[in-house]
Amino acid sequence: MAEVKQPNRSFHRIADAPGEFFVGREEEVSMVNQLSEAWLEFCRRGHISQGNQRRSVESCLGADGTVRGHYSDLPLDPTLLPTHSMYPSHDHTTVPRDDREMVVDARVINDMKSHLSEAEFWLVVEHLFAVGVAKGCIPSGAPRRLSDTWSPVRHF
Repeated sequence: MAEVKQPNRSFHRIADAPGEFFVGREEEVSMVNQLSEAWLEFCRRGHISQGNQRRSVESCLGADGTVRGHYSDLPLDPTLLPTHSMYPSHDHTTVPRDDREMVVDARVINDMKSHLSEAEFWLVVEHLFAVGVAKGCIPSGAPRRLSDTWSPVRHF
């Protein structure tokens, strides 16, 4: 088993080959890259290449062997039924979409509007805000509102 550098929840990939390393706000964390058979089976499903799916999952693999959602930091389980809201789902992080640049999170996070009631939606948003502040992705202090003219880059 090859030893590779893995993210410590706040790192960004800067290489894509075995032995790749990550940089971030904390010092690099070296670990043995080992996905469970359930995760390897998950990566064999769908139309996206196994290598790109595996890279997506490995980018969210913690030192304890748990794959946690990139956005939510929730533990993910590839043995759930594909219809389960917490089933892992890949998310492209680039525009245009590049299968080499994906992360994994729960389907409910990636498709939140279609799965949650309004009360559940705001509860999850509150959780995501707390995780974002803890990761340094959102400044601490009062939350900021989007401007009335804000629009996402990607549209359906």
